[in-house]
Amino acid sequence: MTPGAAAAARPRIAVAFRHDSPSAMLLADAAAGRYDLVWLIDSATAGLGPLARLLGRLGPVVDVAGLPPAAAAAALDAEGPTGITTFSDDL
Repeated sequence: MTPGAAAAARPRIAVAFRHDSPSAMLLADAAAGRYDLVWLIDSATAGLGPLARLLGRLGPVVDVAGLPPAAAAAALDAEGPTGITTFSDDL
């Protein structure tokens, strides 16, 4: 299997992320080679500051700020996650 095919076969996990979530780098390291991460944020409330730019380097970012629930779900669905995890009840 080629590296590209292996990446396509990995499950994509959406991570609802805020400023008080566990370290993005630790999460990315733990997932490396087994899962691709999709970062789910609400930039209006997450308090991420410069961390938001780092998330974009670690995987796709879905920002649901201001979106109604159906539109937020559609935006996340477009990234094709096979699962979701959260460290915050706000998202």
